[in-house]
Amino acid sequence: MAFNWDKFCKAQRDNPRPKFALDAVGKLLKKRPNDPYLLAWKASTLLNFDGRANEALSILTTLCQRQPPITDTNLLPFLYDRILNASRQSDPKCLPLSSVGAEGLKAWQNAAKALPNRKAKLKLWSDLFVVSMREECWEDVRWATMQANKEGTDSKSRKAIYYSLILANQLGGERRAELAKEADKIDPSTRIQLTIALRQMEEAYGNSTKPTVRCTRQPL
Repeated sequence: MAFNWDKFCKAQRDNPRPKFALDAVGKLLKKRPNDPYLLAWKASTLLNFDGRANEALSILTTLCQRQPPITDTNLLPFLYDRILNASRQSDPKCLPLSSVGAEGLKAWQNAAKALPNRKAKLKLWSDLFVVSMREECWEDVRWATMQANKEGTDSKSRKAIYYSLILANQLGGERRAELAKEADKIDPSTRIQLTIALRQMEEAYGNSTKPTVRCTRQPL
């Protein structure tokens, strides 16, 4: 029986206890060893056990390289969330993450190549934008915004993308500055990023407050 997102969610609800969930998914994987939903379920379950985060991370990053790629826009954000979770568990002392990493983003790149049209790709980048915003991974927010812009958008969407990119640049720069300060390092590229973001915000604010000039026809 092929899995999909609904069956995946039901299986997790039906097996809330990690030990029994791991047994259940193990039996299913014997019949379908390459099923992405079952592998995602196993990886997610492993995160409930001490010392198994690296094993979970290995499964998750392998899924991101999968061919044909995963295009389920429910499963991709799930994988994104679990990769961050596994990364934090594997190194509890690590600094706050600003990105899921190149391997995690590869899943989204592969999915975009496989999607049939511009509308589906824009939906994909929107989903990445939302999940990375929620996780405060500002480098990924910026990257998702840039990918959406490459797809070509209408004037209204371009304006939203422009302001989103300014926000991501500012917040991403602030996060990098915080990390550099904690590590007692000077990062010139972060200073440049913040300077550019500030200039963009000033320009955007200036444009939004410019008075509208109305041309009125004077009587002869």
